[in-house]
Amino acid sequence: MSRMFSTTAVVLVLLLPSIAFADPSDSAIRRDVGHEFSGARVSYLSSSGGSSTRTSDGWEFRRTIEFSAPTQDFPGIRGVTKVERGDVVYGSSNQRRWTYQHFAPSETRYEGVPNPAIADVVALLESRHYADFYRYLDHLRGPATDGPRYQDERPCIWNSPTAVVCNLVAVVNLARGPYLQPMRYTVAVRMTRPDAASPLSAYTATIREEAPAGERRSMPIAEINAMPLLRDILSGGGAPVVAIAPPGASATANVIALSPGFTPSPHDVTLTAGGAQAITASGIEVPSTCTGYITAQPTAIVRYAAPGGSLAFEVDAPSDTTMMIRQPDGTIRCDDDSHGQNPALNYNRAAAGQYEVWIGAFERGTVPNTQLRIREL
Repeated sequence: MSRMFSTTAVVLVLLLPSIAFADPSDSAIRRDVGHEFSGARVSYLSSSGGSSTRTSDGWEFRRTIEFSAPTQDFPGIRGVTKVERGDVVYGSSNQRRWTYQHFAPSETRYEGVPNPAIADVVALLESRHYADFYRYLDHLRGPATDGPRYQDERPCIWNSPTAVVCNLVAVVNLARGPYLQPMRYTVAVRMTRPDAASPLSAYTATIREEAPAGERRSMPIAEINAMPLLRDILSGGGAPVVAIAPPGASATANVIALSPGFTPSPHDVTLTAGGAQAITASGIEVPSTCTGYITAQPTAIVRYAAPGGSLAFEVDAPSDTTMMIRQPDGTIRCDDDSHGQNPALNYNRAAAGQYEVWIGAFERGTVPNTQLRIREL
């Protein structure tokens, strides 16, 4: 009997620390957060409970919560609530009692703050780098047919008194070769200001979604080119860009005649890359890999005398370049960064005929001292 009592006592002694060392209760968490943040109301406690970890001086317990509390962070606006999500942190040095340490925030938002007036948002977008609101600027023709406007009734989230993110929608016509496609853009615009009393003064924009907003329609290239680019409208002017030279064009320089087994190999040409015209606004259908700015005429033309050989086109330049080649059959190939920050295109069995080569600049402008290297594989 005494032995049984002794064994039971040992078991109870061993269990007592773990029984006493239960996780902080929901009511304790609500109480402790309320003490640290006056008027705080806990609206969420993670259903999975918390987690305990060993630290250098004992134990730490964390549990994710969300709470709201009234705030005066927005001068002159009444009824604003600050909502915080993060972890409550408790500590223990003896595995018998948890002591509240602090709240570690991970996300903040404010409720009850009026949305910026859409007219003020558009005025901000138009004031500086309005073009950043859109993607494919060199495809977009004419002004927006709808918007920019707010996406829904609750489009904006204030993450701090100096920063707000709003979701806007705009519909713009996008030109792809002989087609005009209405596109709907959903854009997240993050607007900032130096302090809570100042107007919003800067922004960044991120495209969240783009989708057709109607049927595309066929139009003559000349008619599409006559429509102003949205880029030029937003930058305050600029004439429509002339389409690139048609197949069979002649370059003003850098015409290169090669045959299989040519020497020297590589054949190097020093030239100036880039231009003022976007490849994507060139008036022809181009693959999605085509990017950069070029001239209307090819940068170089390679006339290859006989089929069956191999060709490699590589570019070395002091800054980022791109390449577009119109092949003998009239089709287009493009590359951007297959050769470091510069392009490269290979032909294992090159067809005979004319290869019209445009070396573009990734940013609008020219890149002097660019080297086009042509070699056999």
